[in-house]
Amino acid sequence: MHTQTTRFWVVMGLLTMGVAAQADYNDGETYNIGFEIDSSVRVDWDAPGMATEFNLLAGGQIQGFLSAHHDSSVKIHGGSVRQHLEADGNSKIHLIGGAIRQDLAAYEDSRIIMDGGTIEWYARIFDDAQLVWSGGTIGGEIGLYGNSVLEIYGSDFALDGLPISGELKGLFGRLTGTLDDGSIINNDIHLYHQNTKIVLIPEPATVALLLLGAALINKL
Repeated sequence: MHTQTTRFWVVMGLLTMGVAAQADYNDGETYNIGFEIDSSVRVDWDAPGMATEFNLLAGGQIQGFLSAHHDSSVKIHGGSVRQHLEADGNSKIHLIGGAIRQDLAAYEDSRIIMDGGTIEWYARIFDDAQLVWSGGTIGGEIGLYGNSVLEIYGSDFALDGLPISGELKGLFGRLTGTLDDGSIINNDIHLYHQNTKIVLIPEPATVALLLLGAALINKL
């Protein structure tokens, strides 16, 4: 088992060679980034089994894309990514805050948890990937492909104005509602393949009210 340490890493070559195509973090360590990286960033690119951890903090800026691969873990606490955010392999991305200036994409068995932050463009979930959405905003359409799954935690779910609940397949339209953190859902949604699905999970307060209502009905 490798030992992970925390350190702040500066891409020194950028100072003398101009903008690099990408910076690779693939040594199994933990990185906390609160400064600007003037390139794209790839975490565990072509490096299976390393489980590198990459944390983008408030004040951190990536001037290209940010991608997670294999068994890596990426957490976005703040800051911004100028281009897209991408996950593949068995990687995990956790959005707590910050801004992705373009789109989000997930492939293979990757898992993305979105509790906050902003995806300014659209989201695409492929293969057996999963997006768990309870906070923050996605600016455009959410598209699901393959066997992918979208879990949404919130309340007042509706599709084209009609209330919906539970597990949904084979649909498209305008999804609205409120996420657990109070953010508003107002996105076009499209399940492109028959095995894709959306699972709508009511917020705890809503579940409590439903249970209370059921208990009152049983007493009548």
